[in-house]
Parts: sequence; structure tokens; C-alpha cells
Amino acid sequence: MSKQLHTLKVVRVDDMAKTYIVEYEDKLYRVHMVPEQIGKGNPGEIVCTIEKSKNSNIITQDMETLLRRHYKEGDEVMYRIEKVTNLNYFLKDQYGYSTYLDSKYKINPTITPNLRCRIKSITGKRVHVELVEKITLERSQFTIGSDNVKALFGKYIEGYDSITDLLLSDEILGSFDSECHRWIHTICQTGNTSKEKLADIRQACLSVLEESSLLKDCNSNEREVLEERFTTLIEQIGYYIHALEFVELGAEEETIDQLLDKLQNTGYVFHPKKMFYIMMCIFLIKSKDEDGEKFLDTMMPKIFDTLRSCDVSNWKRQPFKLVWIKLLEFFIKSLNENQDKLATDKTALANMVQSLALQFNLTEEDDEVLIDSVLNLSMLYRYCTKVGVVDPMMMLDVAYQTLIGAIQEEPCMISNTSDPDRMVNVIYNQVGKFTPDTTTSLRYEGKDADILLDNISIKIVPKEYYPEETYEMVPEYLELWNNLQVEQYSKPSPIGKANRKSIRPYKTLWNDVKLNLIVPDKKKKDKKVEDTKPRLDETVGIIITKQTAAETPTFECMVVDPEEIKATGTIRMADMVGYATPTVGLFSFENNGKPMIFDAVVTEANPDGTYKFEAKKLIDTFCEDYRYDNIKFTDHLYCVVTGGNTLAPFFAVSEQGISVSVKYAPEDTPIPMPKGTVIEVSCIETGKSGYITAVFSRIAPEVHLTLADAFGVLMNLYSNGDIYEAEEEIEEEESVPDMIDKPKVKELINVIDNVASLDSDYIKAYNYLGFCKIIAHIIEDDKQVQYYESKMSLIELLYEFDINNCISETLINKFQENNGEFFSQHSTLHHQFRKLQIISYLGHEEHNRELCNIACETSNPDLAQLAQLIISYNFMQKTNMVAQAKDVQEHIKELLKLQKKENPKKDYGQETFTKEFKTSIVCPPDSMQPDLPRQTHKIMEEICAFLNAEGGTLYIGVDDKTHLERGIDEDLKFSLFDGSKDKYDNYVRNKINQMLVPGEVADHYISTSFDEEAHTPVYVIQIQPCPQPISIDGVFYERRGTSSRHVSEEYQSTFISNRLQMASTIEQARIAEIIENAKVVETPQEEPVDEAKSGRPFEYSTDIASIKTSQIRVYRHKDDDIQPDDLPTYINIFEDNTYSITPQLLSGCLSLGIYDEEQEGVLIVVYSTGEISKIPLEELLDGDMWSPKTINNKSKIVFVSPAMPDDVLSILYHSKNNDYYRFITVENIDHGTFNTCMRPFYTGQIDEITECEILPLTDRNQYKNFLDIDKAGADIKKTDGKKACKVIKSFLGK
Repeated sequence: MSKQLHTLKVVRVDDMAKTYIVEYEDKLYRVHMVPEQIGKGNPGEIVCTIEKSKNSNIITQDMETLLRRHYKEGDEVMYRIEKVTNLNYFLKDQYGYSTYLDSKYKINPTITPNLRCRIKSITGKRVHVELVEKITLERSQFTIGSDNVKALFGKYIEGYDSITDLLLSDEILGSFDSECHRWIHTICQTGNTSKEKLADIRQACLSVLEESSLLKDCNSNEREVLEERFTTLIEQIGYYIHALEFVELGAEEETIDQLLDKLQNTGYVFHPKKMFYIMMCIFLIKSKDEDGEKFLDTMMPKIFDTLRSCDVSNWKRQPFKLVWIKLLEFFIKSLNENQDKLATDKTALANMVQSLALQFNLTEEDDEVLIDSVLNLSMLYRYCTKVGVVDPMMMLDVAYQTLIGAIQEEPCMISNTSDPDRMVNVIYNQVGKFTPDTTTSLRYEGKDADILLDNISIKIVPKEYYPEETYEMVPEYLELWNNLQVEQYSKPSPIGKANRKSIRPYKTLWNDVKLNLIVPDKKKKDKKVEDTKPRLDETVGIIITKQTAAETPTFECMVVDPEEIKATGTIRMADMVGYATPTVGLFSFENNGKPMIFDAVVTEANPDGTYKFEAKKLIDTFCEDYRYDNIKFTDHLYCVVTGGNTLAPFFAVSEQGISVSVKYAPEDTPIPMPKGTVIEVSCIETGKSGYITAVFSRIAPEVHLTLADAFGVLMNLYSNGDIYEAEEEIEEEESVPDMIDKPKVKELINVIDNVASLDSDYIKAYNYLGFCKIIAHIIEDDKQVQYYESKMSLIELLYEFDINNCISETLINKFQENNGEFFSQHSTLHHQFRKLQIISYLGHEEHNRELCNIACETSNPDLAQLAQLIISYNFMQKTNMVAQAKDVQEHIKELLKLQKKENPKKDYGQETFTKEFKTSIVCPPDSMQPDLPRQTHKIMEEICAFLNAEGGTLYIGVDDKTHLERGIDEDLKFSLFDGSKDKYDNYVRNKINQMLVPGEVADHYISTSFDEEAHTPVYVIQIQPCPQPISIDGVFYERRGTSSRHVSEEYQSTFISNRLQMASTIEQARIAEIIENAKVVETPQEEPVDEAKSGRPFEYSTDIASIKTSQIRVYRHKDDDIQPDDLPTYINIFEDNTYSITPQLLSGCLSLGIYDEEQEGVLIVVYSTGEISKIPLEELLDGDMWSPKTINNKSKIVFVSPAMPDDVLSILYHSKNNDYYRFITVENIDHGTFNTCMRPFYTGQIDEITECEILPLTDRNQYKNFLDIDKAGADIKKTDGKKACKVIKSFLGK
């Protein structure tokens, strides 16, 4: 992929999507804005990076150009810490540009949220920075000290030292209350803390806050933080106690119901924060109960209904937004931890999709501290594939590209439905058009190996990665999704063509991969230059690289002089000076932000190859020499007191960092002086080793001196100004990818797992699972490693059956013995193992009774069908029906996706909205026994659903799992049919007339036949859409996705009304199909518009090309002499997503003049998603003139126009390579506002809305057959579409 830099013209701005539309090579592309560009209008042109590939171009703004408009190398810039990871601080500047700072600097973001950094270089997508400001004690940790705080709490309560760790943690303020939640719940669950004990903890917090000296001993910044944290913790404990009381009384469900009722009725509740947190505490407590899952399943739909009961703008107010987002995040995390349940429980899956979608509607850009919106959006796409979409692989591609940040476009969510299928369908229709709009390169540094991710590949590579030296372990011929690959230094064993369909070489491959991770390759070691090791007692030059978490100040260091010695290790502060201070940090060993080089002696070699160093003797000698050369007896020095008895000689440290023994003059009276007191001394003399002696002169309060400052001066003097200059390679900085965090890598595993489940080739599925296992090892998730090892073992057993046509029962029993307990915790693994266990009964008739029980009693149709086939095989083998037994065996392999040879059976493809498969009309799929009435009823339900939708085809005799023909030979053997196809057909036709209501009408829209292309009899039922609603046993059915569902009582009236409105359209469509082949309708020629006919042109102005308005509105005073100045009111739509009402025409926006008589009408607003809103002009105009108001709908507005109730809205739109007209009477459009999401005019796929108009309803016959229909619309290539086009042009010609 080649990269080029171009300056491109911005054609227009899409403020809703926050993108520029640019033109390149006669095509339009979307380019995302950076934060500082949002709301600033059209810049004219932008500098872009264009990455060209064979199939597409990826165009992004050149970040280096944007950054250099503000910065240059050497500039010092203020940044704010936005997020903290194990490796980096994530920083953001005032313009919204982000960068990273190495976590070697010990910074507490709570106390020090802002940093001054120096720009080292500007390359690629960001600046590379180093810390400028010295991070002192006050800014890197709480000065009060954890021991002091623990001591304060110890006066009131014992055994809860973790309170101190919580209060002094470095959590960013926005997430501290979540940490409180977790801490309270943890101590209650693990420590069996009672309600009374919680009350004691709460009282202890109050006492420390209000009665101790804690806050007085803090600086102002710390005080503010601790005040807020104590308050939050005290409140949270109180909420948790309330929740425990409700749970103990068994009133938890009633309490939540009452709260939700109030919210639904008024959109408000008194003390909302308190009530919401009590509700969250109840969920937290109940989630760990035995009935926790059931409680969540019951309450979540009630939560969703409450969220849908009010406009989303109400819930976006604080504190509602914060607590709703956190509550939904709790649901999401609780459900996501149980992938097993989500794979088998449709209710849980529906709850997960709704939680993610509703949370997405609530979140905005400033909510990143609360949730990872990129991760959650990727999860939403993945779960959509599980609910069911036409192209799940496309959806998984979008999920991955979103996860790595290559796709930044976001869908518009609908929140006014509880139907997950509809919700998923709306999302799916949007994301199908999403493509990567930036190139992304990410890295995860994990255990034993790293993971590299970009737009087109996912690689597992060695920790020290030299691409030119590695081998690709995964064979290219597998063609795995997203070019999944493992690179290592060991050459893989070749896999011959004869073995490519065997599981064994891939088992060896993944064992080798894991072995090479744990035991690094020899080649990898050989790549390193042989280093020289230091000798014991050798003096070397070292630099400090990191401060450890040891109790006494300890630092990691590295030998840098001489250069040939390569060694690392540790040195304690006690091995440098005779005094200790916990306030030292990396800054104490740096000069202008660069590490100082100082001498130290190697004292010990550690077993792990590191060393221990010591410098005290060298520093003592240096101090003696320094005093002799630079300090005279008559000099006065400032010192900081370190300890000792102040009534006798006591100890201090001079401003040069030298230890001092201080005594009083004979005539002076000793006075007590606490640690940290700054004093002045004189009469300087040499003392014992490492010390000088001096006489106390006075206390010097005007001098600021700390022990850390003095130590820093000493190290600067001792190093003689030598600093370590690391060689910087700018090219390497350019190629360094951004880091991806562990939660996103976990989601990557889930995406790959989903890909594996969709692949019908079990060899490829096995290799996908191998990837999942290795990634789980890299992120140190042992449970996931075991899970994927088990899934791979199951496929290995499946392979044994594929090769040998049987599985050893002994092998199955041994497998169960080793894995039974683990399988019992994972229903999906247990289900797969149960399949293999049933297969092991193949050829063993002694298990027939057990197989019968499985076939008759199990609630799982897959296992039932498999058991039926095994019984059939065993019976045929016993009765010497060898050929028939072989057919059954082949069918078993088809079910298990093992059929690899060319199959003569016809493949009918996937089930769709208009295609359904049934195996039989005699036997239900969950039973081996004939049950003609029951299965016939099911067939009639499917036919009923097709009649009430857009029609379709029902195939009987096709397997819905393999999609291959099975035929109805067994049906025809049933006594009622006696082998006759005619009797079979007559039976179906009679049942259509008898069971469907009205049967005669339904029968008129159905035709039947047998598929002549199939090798066995397959019965085909072709169903046309019926204009009259059809029912069976008083129940209406309709088609949804790839299944049929009954129409609920609540929706029944609406369903029938919509269906009846479509009647004329359906009838006309059938007539048009007949006529079209015999008659070609000439396309009307476009007539020029005559302004004299159409009346006075409408007065409006627009500078927003993307939003259209009506060109042919009919004015009620067209014959009156009304001038533009006579228009009383204008509605103005601005590019920054606001609108205003003014008494005059404005420029720089879409400004619509409203006539007097139109003020009784409505404003029609059409969005790119197909949503239509009808806003009463009387309400809209009843507001302050000139005052800008926000438009909150996330969809893009494409059309705005005033209209009257008796007008018609016409829409021309593109869908699936066809263009359709829709005509909707204004009175049938739903009322709304600029702040509500409305239902789309068509629930199917809408690619683009190309034209809208407001037309008069002067003659209803003009719109006959296509007015207010509930289908796609009038196809412009067909008769109705051409008539619709003629209607539009007739108005243009007036």
C-alpha cells in the first residue's frame, strides 16, 4: 500500500458526522475532522495522506501538518492526563491532540492532572514528548503517608487497612466512585462484613474526616481531593447499607419497581443520585446470589422500558446520564463475563444488545473516562452477528476495524423498540456502508510474545522482533480471516498436500508455537550480540531507570559505562547515603530531564542475571573531598534536620546533601526541633566517616529546603554533570505502533472465536481456535487457555470420527474423566462433547435405549436429531441394510460439517427473509415419531407469515442445517399419502383452505410444485404477499428476519391497519407484472418549469448544500402581491447543528420563510436514515427570537420544508441497486421534535435519499397504488414508479 501527500478541496462539511467531503480523482471521500475543526465550517482545503491499494483508497488528514501548525521540536506544552495504563500516561493538549508519556515517571494523576512536556519530535500521527517539570513529592504521591492515615483509622476501627489504599489510590477522580463500589462489595463478599460493620467503617471515615488532623496536615491540592473522596466513600457506604436492608427484607424488587414507576411517570425522582446508587448496590448484591442471573433477567427489561419512556435528552442531564451509563455498564460487564450464557440464552443476548445500544445513545465524547466506547461499539457489532444478520462476516469485519480504530463512523441507534431483531437490522443496514477511514497500527506487549494489529493483518511475533529473520508458521493456503499469522525464528515443519486435510499437522504446529513462546528459539538468542558482564567489586557508571515499589527507597539501574558492559540491577538509597527519605524519585537522578551517570560498585550477582550495586563508600569519600575543597570552618550552611535527640548532638543534612552532626555552643540552651526543620550551622569541621560536624546557629524558616532537594544536589555534584544521552532514531519512532489494552485484546479473541464458529471447514476453525489459545496465553488468561485447548480437543475427536467413521467409547470416557468438571462449567463445551458422546454409540445397539431417551426427552433439537440418526444407523446395520446405513452415516457427517467430497445433493443456500426450509410435514424436528397434525400446523404458520409479509418460498424436504436436499421420501411413505405426490400436494392445498382464515383468499396467492432440479422429491410452496391479513386459530403471523413470529395482541391493530393500507399496492403490483411484459410504457419527457404557472418562487436562501428544501411548494396567496419583506418569520438551520427563529432572512445557513397561513401547518424534517419528523410550526415558533437551540438527533438532516396537513411528502431513494418512490400523507407522519429519533419510513435497507418534495393532495387518484404503502415503494423501472415520476413532473410543469 503506497502513501502520498495531497492537498484536497473540501466540497462540503457534514457537521453531524464530523467529516469533510473531499474530492479525489473524480470521487468523493469522507475525511474525519480533528477536535479543533469541529463546528468551524469549511476550511477550503486540507492536507491529506492517501494510501492506495488495488481495491480502494484510504484518505486521512495528515496529522504531522496539523500538529506543526501549533508546535515545533523543543516547544514546551501543557498536557492533561486523560488515562493511565501499565505502560503509559495518555495525554491530551488544549486542541484535543493526544500523545503518550512513559510510565517510568511516577505521577499521581489525581494530584497532578496537568504536566508540562517538551516536544522531542513530530512524526507520524503524534508528537513524541519528554517530561520537563520535576515531579516532586507533592505531585507524585500524598505527602501525608499511608502509615499515618492507617494510624488515624486504627484509633476507630481495626482490620481495614485497605481503606487507606483506596483513599490514597491514584485513580482519576471520575472513576473513584466506581472503585468505592468495588471496594465495598469486595470487603462484604470476601470478609463477610456485616451491615453493622459497614456502619462502623462509615463512622470511622467520618471521625477521621471531621475529628483528626488529617486535612490540616495536607496541602491545599491534597485536601480538596481527600475531602471529595471521603465524602464519596461515606455516601457510598450509606447507599450500600440501605441496599442491604432492602435485600434482607426481600423488598429489593419492589423498591426498584417503585423507583422505575416514578421515573417513567415524570422522568424524575427526588434525590436521583442517592436512589440510583441504592438501585445499583441492589444489583451488585443480588448479582452474587444463587438467583442473581434470574433477578437481572427480570429487572433489565424494566430498566430498558424506563429509558425508552422519556426523550433521551432528559436522561442526558446530570446526574441521570452518569448513573444510567454506569448501570448499563454494570449490565454489560456482568453479561460479557458469561460468554457461555450469551451463546445459548436468547434473552441474555437480547439484553446485551439493548444495553449496548441504549448506552451508546446516552454517551458523548466527554464520557470516555466512564466507559471504553470503542470497545463497547465493537462488542455491539459482534453481538449483532449472534442475533442474526444476512452477512455475519461483514459485521465481524466492521467489529474488528472499529476495535482497532480504523472505522470511526458511528451508526444511529433506535431506542423506541424492545425488539432486538429490529434494532440489529437498523444497525446492520448502516454499517454495511462503513469502510476503514484511517490506517491503524497497534501493538500489545504481553507475556512471552507481542501482538501486532493493523487494517489487514493480525500477527503474533517474538518479543524481540526482527521481521527479516522470522518464519511464518501458519500456511498461506489456509487463507485465514484477516491474514492471521504467527511469526517465529524456528522454521515450521512443512505440511504436504496429502496432510492438509488432517488435523494432526496443525496440532503439532500449535504445540510448537506455544513451546517456542515459553522456551525462546535459539536463533532469537543468537540475534543478540554477546555482552560483557561486570565483575564483582568492579566500579562502573550507572544510571537510574525506574523506582521500585519496595518499602525502602530502591531503584532499578543500568550500566552505561563502559559501553561494552551490559548489565542491569538495583541499588538502595541506603547503599548511597546514610539518611533515608521516601520522597526521592527519578527526578533526584536527572539533570534537565536526562539521567545522570554516577559511579557505583558491583556487590552481588543475582540468580536472574541482574546485579546489586553500592555507592556509599564512594560518595562518603567524595563528601570528604568536597568539604576539604569547598567548605571552610567559617562558612555558614543551611541544613534540614533528619533526627536524633535535639537535647544532644543531633543529625541533619546540608544543602549539598552531606550528612552533618550538629551540636550546640556551650552557652546555648538546646531546643526541640522536629524532623524537616531548616537550620543554619557554622564552625564546619571534618567528622567521622561520611559526616561533617557543625555548631547550631539558628532556625531558618525563610529557607525552603527538603531532604529530597539536598539529595538531588548531592547526586548532581557526585555525577560531575555527566548525563546519559540515548541515541534517538526518528525512523524507529515513526514505526512504533500505538498500544492496545488488554480488554480490547480479550474482545479480539471473542471476534476470532465468532469467525471460527461461522466457518464450515473444521480445519480452519481448529486453526482459529489455536490463535485464540495463544493470544489467551499472551495476555495471561489461564482460564481462556484451558477453554480453547478443550475446544481444540473436541475438534480432534471430531476428526477421529471423520477418518475412522467411529469414535472409541473408551477414548470418550477418558476424555470425560479428564475434562468433565471443566465442561460442566461451560454449556457450549458440554453440548459439543455430548454430540461426540452420542456419536460414539454409532454401531453399538446396546445404547439404543439411551439414544431413544435422548431423542424423545431432550429439549435440544440438534441432539435429538443426531440420536435419531444413530438409532436408524444401528437398526440398519443389524438388519444388513448396508447401503441405507451408509446414507445415514453421510447425513450425520453433513450435520457435523464434515462432508468434504463433492455432494450430488442440491444446495439451496442460506435461509433468508423470503426463504425457509423444512425437512418434513409429518415429523417435527424435535421428535423421531410422526406427528402430522403438529407439524402441519407449523407449516401453515410459516405460510401464514409469508402471506402477511412480502411473500417467499417454503421448501419441504431441505435440511435447515446443511441447506442440502433431503427429500420427502419418508413423508410419502406415510399411510395418508401412500407414496403419491398428488395426495401429498392435495393434502397441503386442503389444509391451506381449512386452517388459514380466510382460506380461499390465502389459497389464491399460493402455488405449489416439486423441484425438478433436485435428486430427491422436494416440495416447493411459492407464496405471494396477500393484501388481506391472514390468521390461523385466531393468531396472525408475520415474517421477521429468517423466522416467523406471531403478532402480539398489543401490535395486532397496527399490523392489520398497515396491511390493509397496502392492499391496493399489492394488487396493482400483480397486475403490473402481467402488463409489463406486453406493454412498454414510454418514459415521460421532462418539461421545462414555467414560473408563471407555478406561481411566485419561494423566498429562501441556503448555504448548506447537503440540506434540501421544497422547490415547488404551492402558496395559499399566490395571486396576492406579497413581497419577501412581508414574510413574518424565518426558520434557520445552521451547520453547527443548531437552529433559530428570526424575523428576517439570514445567510450562512438554510433560512426558510414561513407564510402566515403556514404557521398553522408543520415543518417536515427528513433524515438520511429514513426517519421523518413532523414538528407543529405553532410550537416551533413559540420561542425566543434569535436564540440558538440545539438539534440533538444524531442522524443527518437531508430535507426540511413547511407543509400543510393535507399535503403529501414524496421521497425518491436508492436501495439495493434500485430506486423507489414513496408518497406519504403529512397527516400520517408521526409528531416529533428536533430532539427525538423517529421511526424510518422503510425498515429495510436505505442506501441514499436522493430527492424529497412537498406536493398537494388535490386528487387522490393521482397517487393511487403508491400512497401510504408500507413496503419499499414504487420501483421507478416499473409501471407504478413511472406513474409516480409522472406525478412529480406534472407539478414541476405547472
